[in-house]
Amino acid sequence: MTRTLLFLLALAPAATAHAQAVQIKPLGEARLRYEAVDQDGLAANAEAHAHYNADGFATDTDKFLLQLDWTL
Repeated sequence: MTRTLLFLLALAPAATAHAQAVQIKPLGEARLRYEAVDQDGLAANAEAHAHYNADGFATDTDKFLLQLDWTL
């Protein structure tokens, strides 16, 4: 019985806490890039398609961001 009473007394301050409104801001960025190389003296030319993408969200206290970067 005393353990239960101590447990309830320990939780009492948590019960009086009030939730605050959280602002969520979306984040996003994307870039597409094309590169080509044509050099004299080399038999083959080179081409590359690169894509960068970053998506996520930010709150008042934290930020989550997922970044993807790949080349075709």
